[in-house]
Amino acid sequence: MQNSNAKPAETETDKSLTMVAAKIIALGLILAHIDYANALYPELPESDKRKLQRIQNMTVKIVTGVKKYDSSTTTLKTLHWLPVHLRIKQKVLSRMFRFIHGLPPQAPII
Repeated sequence: MQNSNAKPAETETDKSLTMVAAKIIALGLILAHIDYANALYPELPESDKRKLQRIQNMTVKIVTGVKKYDSSTTTLKTLHWLPVHLRIKQKVLSRMFRFIHGLPPQAPII
C-alpha cells in the first residue's frame, strides 16, 4: 500500500521556469510597477523608498533563487539592475536630457 502523503522525488524538470523566464516575468510584473511614475519618486519619504527597495530585493532573490538572508546587492549587480534610488535618478536625468535636447518624451511601454 502506497502512502498518499508522500511527496514525489523532485527532479530537475520540476523547475518549470528558467532564470531568463523568471527575469522577464519579474521585469514585466513587478519592476514595471516600481518604475511607473518614478520620476515623481524623488519627493517620496525615504521610508517609502526603502519599501520599494525591499520589494526589488525580494524580487531579485526569487528570480535567482538565492536565500532569504543573502545579500541582494551582488545579485542586483549580476542581473544589471539598478537599486531603486538609482532607478529614480536615471529616470529624472533621462527626461531632463530629452527635454534639453528637444527630443520627445519616451513613450511608456505598455
